[in-house]
Amino acid sequence: MTCSVIHTIGPNGGHTLPKGTRPSKPVRWDVSLWFLMPDGEKTIRSMTVPNALMFDLVPLVNEQVDAMIAEMGNEIRSAGWTAHGRGQKKRRKR
Repeated sequence: MTCSVIHTIGPNGGHTLPKGTRPSKPVRWDVSLWFLMPDGEKTIRSMTVPNALMFDLVPLVNEQVDAMIAEMGNEIRSAGWTAHGRGQKKRRKR
């Protein structure tokens, strides 16, 4: 069971698009953050969220994005992130 979450942040707010099956238990999420600078340069950062449900993931990552935007001087044209989480394997029934 794999779930991917794509979140874009624009001038009108954010938009979240989940793909796949949402995990029912907290899982580790590998997150890739991207920022588009005014000169067209794209900056990519990575982070890991150790244990979270999908609904907890969006506010956690958005806090990090806001902190990084403030660190870069609020000169970001657009930003977004992608997260991939994989649940535990299902056990075989005998």
